[in-house]
Amino acid sequence: MKKIIQLSASCLLAALLATKAHAAVSIDLAAGVLTDSGNSVMQDLRAIVLVSAGSDGVFDSLSNLSTPAFVHGDDIVVAKFALDHTTAGLNGAFTQSLTSISLTGGLASNQLLKMRWFPTTLASASAPISGASYGEFRASDWLVPADGALTVSLEMVTLAAAGELDNSVGQANLTVANGGTIPEPSTYALLGGLLVLGLAGWRRRICN
Repeated sequence: MKKIIQLSASCLLAALLATKAHAAVSIDLAAGVLTDSGNSVMQDLRAIVLVSAGSDGVFDSLSNLSTPAFVHGDDIVVAKFALDHTTAGLNGAFTQSLTSISLTGGLASNQLLKMRWFPTTLASASAPISGASYGEFRASDWLVPADGALTVSLEMVTLAAAGELDNSVGQANLTVANGGTIPEPSTYALLGGLLVLGLAGWRRRICN
């Protein structure tokens, strides 16, 4: 009987740990007003992405990618959705409730969070195109909520929306790298092979 009780307790603990590992949190995200690099108000249906820095605590730049993407390195897309100004009633602004975000796939409590917006990229796109403009913002207290925490509110409100942040903070003044700027390993191997062949041919000509 004692062994059965111990086994039951172990199973219960394992179940609790499994539940913990697959916990979910909720975030209310809001911004206003977001613009493109020319300070024109961002249009609806364009991509808004909430990003975690992952376990290393460092956000990887999109400026040196060989293949354009919304995130790079161990960064994690927490949520991606379309800007809809009707939720905030102000062009270029939005409010969005992100519920049941699972703490799985490397996403964990207290990881750093950042918001990115892509004025030339539709939210339905799988990735931004080469050279696309984007902006990003995070406040010092933007973190993945702890398991069981109440809904956390993350806000970025510019002066144009009667907020306290300068309007320039909402500009998409960064650029996704032009694809192909960093050769893939296979490309290096091909270039190396061509170099070897070239040197061999040059040597034969010299020796003859």
